[in-house]
Amino acid sequence: MKRLLLSMALLATANFTFAQFTADKLVVVKTIALPTNSNVGDVSLLQLNLDGTPVVNAEEKIIPTFYIGLTASTVNNGILKLSSDKKYLTMYGHTTYPSSGNLASTTDARTVMFIDEFQNIKTINTATIIHSATQVRSCFAFKTAENLYDVYLSGGSTSATAGLQYAKLNLSNSSMNTPIRIGEYTVDNKLQGLNSASINVFNNQLYAATGLTNATNYLFTKIGSDVPTEVASVTDLSNTSPLNVLKIPGDFVFFGKDLLYIADETKGIYKFYSTDNGETWIAAGFVDSNISGDLGLRGMTGRIENGKVTLYAVTIKSKGNSIVKIVDETAKDQVISNFTIGVSITTLSTATSIVGYRGISFTPNSTITLPVTLNSFTAKPVNSNVLINWSTVSEQNNKHFEILHSTDGISFSKIGEVNGKNNSSTLTQYAFTHYSPASGTNYYQLKQVDFNGNSETFGPVPVKLNFTPEENIKIINKNGSVILSINSEYTDSVNLTVTDVTGRVILSKKSVINKGDNNIALNTILKQDAIYVLNLEGKNLNKAVKFRN
Repeated sequence: MKRLLLSMALLATANFTFAQFTADKLVVVKTIALPTNSNVGDVSLLQLNLDGTPVVNAEEKIIPTFYIGLTASTVNNGILKLSSDKKYLTMYGHTTYPSSGNLASTTDARTVMFIDEFQNIKTINTATIIHSATQVRSCFAFKTAENLYDVYLSGGSTSATAGLQYAKLNLSNSSMNTPIRIGEYTVDNKLQGLNSASINVFNNQLYAATGLTNATNYLFTKIGSDVPTEVASVTDLSNTSPLNVLKIPGDFVFFGKDLLYIADETKGIYKFYSTDNGETWIAAGFVDSNISGDLGLRGMTGRIENGKVTLYAVTIKSKGNSIVKIVDETAKDQVISNFTIGVSITTLSTATSIVGYRGISFTPNSTITLPVTLNSFTAKPVNSNVLINWSTVSEQNNKHFEILHSTDGISFSKIGEVNGKNNSSTLTQYAFTHYSPASGTNYYQLKQVDFNGNSETFGPVPVKLNFTPEENIKIINKNGSVILSINSEYTDSVNLTVTDVTGRVILSKKSVINKGDNNIALNTILKQDAIYVLNLEGKNLNKAVKFRN
């Protein structure tokens, strides 16, 4: 009897499947035509290892009553995105379909799908009918608070209820407010929306690729500034060289602010690099799938793996298409092709003749590492000190930052160190205070150091300080007592502090400065021949004076 029970337990274990996603795997949209309407496909999500093999014991996740188009005009439906916090996979589609004809021609409510690591599904209909009688393509969710997301919905047409739409979504109660058209540009003195397909946020900026097949402009665009939440203008990045080579762009991946890959149905994947943090771009070749009759690529995701740019992409055939892996270990400015040393292209999986692959993403909670991308680097005087702030939008293998200082802008020395986040794909803020700057112009550099010892230096950033003694403020050391002598134009209540060069507070008190001459005993013991800083902060009086005791 014990042996029988043990055998049954082993059999149950052998047939057990995990209804959840495993981090750092791939997930691809799989679609098969409905028997009642071959223009419409149902949707399931297939979990794959990074080599393209199915994840053991991971069941294919069927998305019930969720449909995408299968006609030639709707092959860019079914785009799959990972939310900004990497917690949810998102798609945009339909919950009903016509008995015949093109799915895009319907006027029913459109729906957004969220699915978490445990494969819990939430489908939320748009509050009003948008993208009516046109395509629905992509949903990107940008987290703003717990269970709250800004969602960007891309689709066809350019009308007020189409193009690129924006809404606020609450996952806790599955509600969405009324979407608005967020991306606009002017044609013949008339505002119109952005016919869009793939959308995403990189470097804290919203970008979109077009959904049109014969467009001549607005193929790849920047929407407003940062991640907009109200109507924003569209900047056409593809109207000048080199991005004007794009014909039918699909998904895109930024690696920092100086490296960009864009999938294109007509060519494969274009590579661009920048020498000015993305203000302008330089072409660096392209690769295709290396699959005869299916060379172009549409769906794509990517990250740094083993220190190398690694892309996973889906080819363009509606059925029987493939998933390929592209590794580019060349320098960012190296022009690439299928035959470049350092570039590899591998076919991971090919669908059967009745199955089509569409969107592709990493699974929820995956670590999507990108190079360290500096978002900002500033320095400003604060009283007698210098406050240095910087932020990153992605970090990969980042050990620490070194803060470097110079008084001539040529010879720099290290004055501090701040630990990095190792790997991160969210906005991270840093700060450092220099408590002993020199009088005159100070220069600051930021040196980012990887765990493997590689480094990159940013800056310099200049800051000008003036420690010339004020004629109406004097520090008098008399018989061991320190006296502040000040002639003021105002009567003012001030906060008076004395700090040493490390920023340590030696004295802090409130005092009243009267109009005219004042002598205030500081009543504190100061070291001989040491440098201190006196700060006065009031309504009318704000002074910082450096003195030597």
